[in-house]
Amino acid sequence: MSKNCQIRVPATSANLGPGFDILGLALSLDNYVRIEEYEGPEKVRTEIYSSWPEKRKIEIEVEEDIIRNTLALLAETAGRSLAGVKITEELYIGPARGLGSSAAAIAGTLQAANHYFKLGMSTSRLLKLACRIEGHSDNVVPAFQGGLTISSYDFDNNKVYWDKLLPHPALKLAVIVPELTSRTEVQRTVMPDKFELAEVIHNMGRTALLPLALSSGRWEELKNLMQDKLHQPYRCGNLRGWESVVQAGYRAGALGIALSGAGPAVLALAREDIIEIGERMAEAWRQEGVQARHFTAIPDTKGSYLVNEEGC
Repeated sequence: MSKNCQIRVPATSANLGPGFDILGLALSLDNYVRIEEYEGPEKVRTEIYSSWPEKRKIEIEVEEDIIRNTLALLAETAGRSLAGVKITEELYIGPARGLGSSAAAIAGTLQAANHYFKLGMSTSRLLKLACRIEGHSDNVVPAFQGGLTISSYDFDNNKVYWDKLLPHPALKLAVIVPELTSRTEVQRTVMPDKFELAEVIHNMGRTALLPLALSSGRWEELKNLMQDKLHQPYRCGNLRGWESVVQAGYRAGALGIALSGAGPAVLALAREDIIEIGERMAEAWRQEGVQARHFTAIPDTKGSYLVNEEGC
């Protein structure tokens, strides 16, 4: 029997409008990270696949570097070698779409290696390592814990503060994905270094109130509470068709719409007509000359967990 461990990690949508680097929502879209024995010339071999809309292998050095760097930091922390393995990441949808692929790589690699090498590290310790690697907490915390999370990472002291709410069970999600890609580190460069105090206060109030509205089902407040003045105006400024897509979503009945993570995927919240909302928004993008697809999801409440362990 070959030795392997596999971790399921949910896709995530970070920021949620005003909650820049603070709010994150786990989605019912499954990513997997598997670690197994490897006897080839490389100390660590990596492979990445995407399963939607069809399974295919992806060659993307940035994502492979994330996996290797994560394993290297874990080895440094554990004080031992963690070589001689192959790590395979299977994403629901490919990297650079705004659905937490880096968080899946980090969370999945840390947990799979922890099981495989029997390191015995606690989830709390792994989560701090994940935040240190990612540099912020809004994606990795829901990737570990599921649900709607509020978090803050103190980089200087390597401490993560977080809490979790369960979204209202009637909440449904449409995810619209244009045929564009976007890297978080690139998207951060388009944001200014300073903001007006009124803009910061605008976002602070909405960031505090949005999780409560999502968990209690105060649907009529969502459109207002998801308005953002810190990152979306800059990240979406060059995103062709953004305004048309948002308008199409609200006309179709969406309760709230936000860029997912750093984009380009867009998340629409609703209670009904979720397929129609996704199709109208995707069609609005097509009208702008951008091919787009959509799918539906619900909030994930389970977070990451071990799905397979053989010979470990």
